[in-house]
Amino acid sequence: MAHTKTFHLVLILFFLSKISQIYCDINCSRQVSRRVSHAIRQLLKDKKDISKHLLPECAFNQEHHIFNYEEKINIVYPTGERQCGFCGEIFQDEKTYDQHMGKSHPSLQSGEFYCAEKLCTIFGECGEPARERACSSAAQDESLLDFCRKTVKSCFSEDNKDSKLIGIELNQKLCNKERILEVNRCIEKKVQQSNTNIIEFLFHHFSKALLIVIMLSTFFVSYKINLHVNKIK
Repeated sequence: MAHTKTFHLVLILFFLSKISQIYCDINCSRQVSRRVSHAIRQLLKDKKDISKHLLPECAFNQEHHIFNYEEKINIVYPTGERQCGFCGEIFQDEKTYDQHMGKSHPSLQSGEFYCAEKLCTIFGECGEPARERACSSAAQDESLLDFCRKTVKSCFSEDNKDSKLIGIELNQKLCNKERILEVNRCIEKKVQQSNTNIIEFLFHHFSKALLIVIMLSTFFVSYKINLHVNKIK
């Protein structure tokens, strides 16, 4: 009887862990995480001194990213096709590959893994809804900048002079309001919105302006005709 209860408990825990994995996969976008990881690699490539000073718990440490292993072993062809590193199946595009991975090979999750999507606002790689929230947050308060600063600060040792200096420089580079607005295309959106407002204004008042032009033209033509008639008389 005791063995049966233990077996049932183990079975329940197994299914719960599987559900948790799938749930986490759904809530951590592979596509966005992939773009963020690429941005991090580019940052570390441009500033080579950063890598050797990163603390193990740093969010920029891709070894702790949820999808890091599967991204390492998959193959991306020049045609854009992707081959699954687990089963070898080939997919025509990123979307179908991601759907396959989420369904057939959900990533193992635990507290030590990190969803790179959480960093999307720092690198301007968010999906549209998150991008709009980032723009709103950056314009209204300091919460997004505080998140960026805390993330960067947690990557470098305060006890090491060189490490601390690199952390300060990276903080200044990544976590300033102008850059956050720029990489998340908030400034572009604002300009675009301004242009849209001008167009809408002209469109709404076009009929009135056209009517005034017609009336003035009619008046001018009538005036000229009257002058001509008076001269004939």
